[in-house]
Amino acid sequence: YDHFIIFELASFYEVNKKYLDAVELYKQAISIEPNYILAHYNLSLLYKKLGNKKESIVEYKTMLKIKGKYLLKDAISDYERRLIDCLLFNEIKRKL
Repeated sequence: YDHFIIFELASFYEVNKKYLDAVELYKQAISIEPNYILAHYNLSLLYKKLGNKKESIVEYKTMLKIKGKYLLKDAISDYERRLIDCLLFNEIKRKL
């Protein structure tokens, strides 16, 4: 559960505009749990906010790959699946 705590701390830093600290903590959460979809997603958005488009795309693609793998295996809860779908829908809607 360490990755959850680190993720929450990263989110706290991001909300408080300590973006570089947040990046490092999201990366740390991912290093503990490489398939942590929400950490990849938040890191992707944070990289985008910081103007690092290349890293943002890498993290987003990683998140989509993990999402596809887990949806096939039913390894994530219905809540997590709905949350991810909602986040993706909102991201796509913003691009339109």
